[in-house]
Amino acid sequence: PYGAKILREQYSPENILSEAEYTGTQLLALLQTLPIDLRQIMRKISKGDLRVKVELSGYTSLLRKADQLVGRVILALLTLGTLLFAGLSLLGHYSAAMPYYRGLPVITWYSLGGTAFLTLLLTLPRRARRE
Repeated sequence: PYGAKILREQYSPENILSEAEYTGTQLLALLQTLPIDLRQIMRKISKGDLRVKVELSGYTSLLRKADQLVGRVILALLTLGTLLFAGLSLLGHYSAAMPYYRGLPVITWYSLGGTAFLTLLLTLPRRARRE
């Protein structure tokens, strides 16, 4: 009963007439100002004074994500390079004076330690930004 009453009021001839009257007056106002507005726009175009302002929205999250991905790629490449150096240092023929620790050349341990330290340094600022 209540929904039917609302529908009757919404589609009553008086309501439809008032909506049509409001829409008509808005359309007439637009038609009255349209030639003046078009003349002003054409004048600005002919003088070369027409300025268009384009504002992009939502690109900040895209830039933040791109920055994050670039940072991850750089970190991955640096880590890969130092790990490859550590692996290749195992293949070297070192002199007898080369110190070894737990069966691996010390230069390999330095490389692995440098990789861990570099990874820690590059990931700490990212953790601080999240908090």
